Amino acid sequence: MDLVSMSHQQVSKTNGSLVNGNGLTNGSNGYTNGYKNGLKNGLMNGHHIEHGHSDFMQIQRYQDLIGSTAMVDITSLANPKVPGVKVLGKCEFLNPGFSMKDRIVKNIFDKAEQKGLLRPGGTVVAASSGNTGAAVAMLAAMRGYKAVITTSPKCSEEKVASIKAYGAELIMSPPGVSEDHPESYMNMAKT
Repeated sequence: MDLVSMSHQQVSKTNGSLVNGNGLTNGSNGYTNGYKNGLKNGLMNGHHIEHGHSDFMQIQRYQDLIGSTAMVDITSLANPKVPGVKVLGKCEFLNPGFSMKDRIVKNIFDKAEQKGLLRPGGTVVAASSGNTGAAVAMLAAMRGYKAVITTSPKCSEEKVASIKAYGAELIMSPPGVSEDHPESYMNMAKT
């Protein structure tokens, strides 16, 4: 078991010498030149341990970070006309896919799974000009689905690269076709 994933109580039971009763011992409590009870510079048996914390670092799954972005006070930038009004901004660019589309796609996947419309081994098809396609490809990879993304030549090279990096099949529509053309990226996703 990786020490980072063990709770404080498990470590206390496993190896009481790692803890001092209140959590991990820190650098000011018994360490000499970085050593104490087999620890050297925060490493024990190849596992990193943060000194001075009452519990081990909490590790989240990548998809759990979606939507857990900071809110910041941007009142001074907005200059509201009504006194006492605060204007807050949600930092959606801090989502794993750097877009608010991560939150939207996660919600769509969650609801489709709950309704039984999306099952293990299934395929997700999406038409996108960029961010939504990247979010679909990312979440499909996380949850074990195949993804097929249709897009236009206007999709940025970075988004094309990220969609492919997540393992999605990317289908590019021909350049210059109208939206009602059967080979437009929106129509290709329907077939």
